[in-house]
Amino acid sequence: MLSSAGAEASPTAVPSSSGCVAEPTGGRRPLGQFFLGAGLYVAAQLGAVLVVLPLLLASGQGTDGMLNLLLTDPVVSTAFFLGYAVLSLAGFALISRRLAPRTFQVTFRCRGVVRELRVGAAIGAALMTLGVGLLAVLGVYQGRDARLDVGLVMGIAMGIGAACGEEVFFRGFMFRLLNARFGSAVALLVTGIVFGMSHAANPGAGVFGGVAITLSAGLLLPGAYLVTGRLWLAIGIHFAWNAVQSGIFGIVVSGATSSRGIFAGTLTGPTWLSGGSLGIEGSVPLIVMSLLAGAALLGLAIQQDKWRSFRDARREVTEAKQRVLADG
Repeated sequence: MLSSAGAEASPTAVPSSSGCVAEPTGGRRPLGQFFLGAGLYVAAQLGAVLVVLPLLLASGQGTDGMLNLLLTDPVVSTAFFLGYAVLSLAGFALISRRLAPRTFQVTFRCRGVVRELRVGAAIGAALMTLGVGLLAVLGVYQGRDARLDVGLVMGIAMGIGAACGEEVFFRGFMFRLLNARFGSAVALLVTGIVFGMSHAANPGAGVFGGVAITLSAGLLLPGAYLVTGRLWLAIGIHFAWNAVQSGIFGIVVSGATSSRGIFAGTLTGPTWLSGGSLGIEGSVPLIVMSLLAGAALLGLAIQQDKWRSFRDARREVTEAKQRVLADG
C-alpha cells in the first residue's frame, strides 16, 4: 500500500501556525511506520487495560462485567482512557523520532501546542453545542436534571483518550504517510472511509454509523491536520467533540459509550434528525455543519499551499528514491 523509500521526500517547506517548518514527508521506511502505527493503536489500548487490570480483577466480575466496568466506573474508566492517551502519544514520539525526525520536531518541539489544542477544542465544542442547540429547538434533544455529575469527568477522560489514540493512528500515521506518498486527495478519501468504518462495529453504529462518521469527520479532522502539519488542532477538535457530547449533554458517543453528563440527555424523532442508536453524530444537521467546517479548513490549507497533488507526491517520492540510490 505504501512505498518503502528509504529517505524523506523534500517538498517545499510551509511555515506552520507556530512558526516552525512543517513538511508533509513520510520519513524513512513508511511501510514499516504504518505497521508500527497500527500495532501501537492496538498496543496502547491493551496497555491501558493492563494499567487498570488490578482494579478490574478486584471487582470479582466476569469478562462482560469487567468490560462494563471499564466503560462505566469513573475511576477505572478515567485511568484507562488517560493511560491510552499517554501510551499513544509516547509511542508516536518514539517512532517518529527514529523514523520521521522532521515530524517529531514539528509535533513535539515547536511552539503553539497549547494554542492549537485550545483553538481545536473551541471548534469541536462550538460544532457540538450548535448541533445540540438546533436539535433542542426542534424538540429532538431533551436535556433533563442538570447537575454536576461524575459523568463530566468520564466524558473528559474518554474525550482525551479517544482523541489522542485515534488521531495518532489515523492522522499521525495513516494520513501523513498517504499524503506524503500519494497526495492529499487519496489520503483524505482512504482515511475518511477507514476511520468511519472502524466505528461500524460499535453496538449502536453499524454501516449507517460508519457512513455518518465518515461524512462528519472525513473532512474536518484531516483538514485540521493539513492546516497545521501536526496533530494538536485535530486532537483538540476530536476531544471537545466527544467530551461535550458525553460529559455535558449526556449523549451516546458513536453508538458505543453512553452515560449522563451535566445533563441526562435523550434524542427522539426521525433517525435523520436524531441519529438513531448512533447518537447525534448520525444527525444530518450536525453532519452538514461538520462538512462545512471541514471544507473551510481544507480551503485554508489549499490557500496556504499545503494541499499535495498526486502528481507532486509521486514526483517527490521518485526524487527521494533517486537520491538514496545516488548516495549509495
